[in-house]
Amino acid sequence: MKNLSNNVIKSIRGKEKIAYESFFYNFKEHYVGKLVWRCNK
Repeated sequence: MKNLSNNVIKSIRGKEKIAYESFFYNFKEHYVGKLVWRCNK
């Protein structure tokens, strides 16, 4: 039973990490895209 709850906690943390990384990546892409667009204007 203890192992099961540990695995659940691990998977939740893993998902949070993935969500955070994808959010950060999208934010960076969007921000850089805006800067490049401004410079090219």
